[in-house]
Amino acid sequence: MHLTGWKLKFGNWFKEEWLSEIDHLLSLELKFYKYPTKKMGEGHYVLITPEECEYLTKKHLFFDLIDQKFQWIRED
Repeated sequence: MHLTGWKLKFGNWFKEEWLSEIDHLLSLELKFYKYPTKKMGEGHYVLITPEECEYLTKKHLFFDLIDQKFQWIRED
């Protein structure tokens, strides 16, 4: 798995929190996901399904002003 390779190759430069997060991801079980439009049995393994991704994105990244112009930083 790529994450294991990253940890072994670059772990000396990663913060402990990052290494902990990689370990957490490695401990998760993959889920078999089949897109509704695919034939029976066709699919692949994922950490989160597209539906879970959409839910988490809306929950944690969406905010009321997403489609409005706003100032990110103060201009002096």
